[in-house]
Amino acid sequence: MSYELVRLKHCATSPVVKGGGGKLPYTSLEDVESGSGKLLRSDLPLKDAEEEIQHRPGDVLFGKLRPYLSKSLMPTDVGVATNELMVLRPGENLDKRYLFYSSLSAPWVDWAVATSYGVRMPRTSWEAMGDYRMWLPSLEEQRRIADFLDVETSRIDAVVESRNSQRVTIQSRQKSLLNDEMLRLSRKYKSVPVRRMIKKIEQGWSPDCDSREADYEEWGVLKAGAVNGGIFRPSENKALPSSVTPKAVFEISDGDLIMNRASGSVEYLGNVGVVKRVRPRLMLCDKLYRINADRRFVTPDYLRLALSSSSAREIIESRVSGGEGMANNLPSGVVKIIPVPLASEEDQCRVVRDVEAHEQRVEKLQAAIDRQVNLLAERKQALITAAVTGQLDVTTAGRATSDLRA
Repeated sequence: MSYELVRLKHCATSPVVKGGGGKLPYTSLEDVESGSGKLLRSDLPLKDAEEEIQHRPGDVLFGKLRPYLSKSLMPTDVGVATNELMVLRPGENLDKRYLFYSSLSAPWVDWAVATSYGVRMPRTSWEAMGDYRMWLPSLEEQRRIADFLDVETSRIDAVVESRNSQRVTIQSRQKSLLNDEMLRLSRKYKSVPVRRMIKKIEQGWSPDCDSREADYEEWGVLKAGAVNGGIFRPSENKALPSSVTPKAVFEISDGDLIMNRASGSVEYLGNVGVVKRVRPRLMLCDKLYRINADRRFVTPDYLRLALSSSSAREIIESRVSGGEGMANNLPSGVVKIIPVPLASEEDQCRVVRDVEAHEQRVEKLQAAIDRQVNLLAERKQALITAAVTGQLDVTTAGRATSDLRA
C-alpha cells in the first residue's frame, strides 16, 4: 500500500470566519465527548454568528485547548463554535471523514499535545498543527478507510452504549433499594426535621490555594466536589500555601457528615458523604457544609442515606437558590426542614449495613464496567490509528471487532 506523508497545511485550511448575521447553533468545548468524536447534546443553544467562529458541513472541529482530551467533531449543519475549537476544512485531495478519523488517532493527539503551550491551560494552534505530517493515500483509498472505520467504530460504540446502559440500570436499582428502605421506615416511625437530629451545621473557609493536592504533611482545603456521588474523597483537595495560616477549627475528622452546598450542577448539589479514615490537616471549604449529627437520635451513616433518598432530593432540588448563569446554592434552612424517619438504633444499623453492602457490590460492578469501557476506547483509537497510518490494509482486514458482543 502506497502512502504519502503530507503536512496538514498542504491539504487543509483552518478558516476563521465570523459575521453573517442571525443566530446559529453554538457548540462549546464541553459539548464534545472526549475521544469519541460525538456531540453530547442535541439541543445546542443559538448564538449570534457575529461573535463566534462559523463552520459548515464538511468541516472538522478539533479542540485546541487541552488537546490531550482528544475532542473532535464532524458537524452536519452550519453553525458556530467556541474559539477553543479549531475549524479544519479539507482540500480537494482530502476526504472529510478521513480527516475526522485522523484527528482521533494517537499520532495526531500526540502532536497536538507536544506542540501545546501554557501550563494550566495548554493549547495548540493551527500554526503548529499545520506542520503535522499525516498519511495521505488516494481519495479512493481514504474513502475506503473511512467506510471501514464507520462500520467498525460503530460496533465498538454499540458495545460501549450497552455497558453504559448497564451502568444506568445498576444505579437505578441502587436508588430503588434505598428508597424502599426509607419508605418502610417512614411507615414504621414518625419523621422529624433534620434540625431536631443535629447539633450544628456549618460551612468552611476558602482561601486562595495552590492547584495541586496537598502533601500529607501540608494543610489542604477540600474542593466542592469532595462528596460528589455520595462518596467522600479526601484526595479532592488543594494545598494551602505555606504563607497562609490554617484555621484548625475547620479541620475535618472521622464521622463528620459533609454536604455539597454550592455547585454549577443541581445533580451534585446536596450530595453528602461521611468522613472515614481521613488524613490530618484537611479543612472544610465554604462550598461544603459539615453536619454534626446528634448521636442520641441518629448516626452519621444513617443520616447520609436519608439525605440521599429521592424524597430528600425532591426537596433539595425544588428549593435551590441562584439566578440564571450563577452557581446553584443550597440554603442550610432547606437542609434543616428535610423530614427523616426517627428509626431505632437497631433499624438504623440494619439499613446502613444492607444498603452499604449493596453499594459495595455496585461499586465493584461499576469498576468492571469502567475497565471494559476504557479498554474499548483504547481499542477504538488503536484501530483508527492503524487504519489512517497505513498499518492496516482495510481491504483484507475483515471485521476487526467481530468478537465484540453487547
